[in-house]
Amino acid sequence: MTLRSTLFLIIAAILLPAPALAEAKPPRMITEAEAPQWNAVGRLNIAGNRFCTAALISPTEAVTAAHCLFNPLTRNRTIPSELRLVLGLRPDSHVAVLKIAATAVLPGYTYLGQNADLPMIALDVALLRLDRPVTPDEAAPLTVTQWPDDLPIVDILGFGRDRPYLASIRANCPVVADMTVTALLDCKVEPGLSGSPVVLTQSRQMVAVTSSLVGTRLNNSQSLIVPIEPHLAELRALLQ
Repeated sequence: MTLRSTLFLIIAAILLPAPALAEAKPPRMITEAEAPQWNAVGRLNIAGNRFCTAALISPTEAVTAAHCLFNPLTRNRTIPSELRLVLGLRPDSHVAVLKIAATAVLPGYTYLGQNADLPMIALDVALLRLDRPVTPDEAAPLTVTQWPDDLPIVDILGFGRDRPYLASIRANCPVVADMTVTALLDCKVEPGLSGSPVVLTQSRQMVAVTSSLVGTRLNNSQSLIVPIEPHLAELRALLQ
């Protein structure tokens, strides 16, 4: 069963109407004035031919989606030396380009491409160790916090393929279905936003990474995200 059909069957069975407390705002580009506070959100360049988004959570660590570390054609895992994290990317500048020393994915994760199901999407988070610490002048890491007990309103920040040199923000995304190990957002995402940090609205508290769009690239209005905090200790142990 494909990802699209699996999601349709499961979401159709559990999805409740979206709360009327908030409405997702149209995506917009991060302004020059806002850019310094989001330098921790970087474009993860992969093997020189594709990219995702990743975010600093400490001076030496970044998180992204696990599927970003696999070649979609060969399904082989990309070696760390073929990864580069570009922080503070703008059309004519950047803050830093960092090499990746090591990566970690959860033991149960297998790259299945479009055949991924919800149990595998629930493991779609990866940890990166940088080859050097990021300095305070370069970027301030985001703070990882626990997933709230209620259905929060969140923002997604990252580099979509529609604007590969400018970070965009999708603000006020309602969580319309909390599936414990994943959550469904009423917010459309583009390719390239995989691994993007999901933060509590109007804060730098990171609760999840963006995993998958629901539907197709041209016809999707929702996305699936994966909480970070429950997996962080295990991922850190795997990098030792």
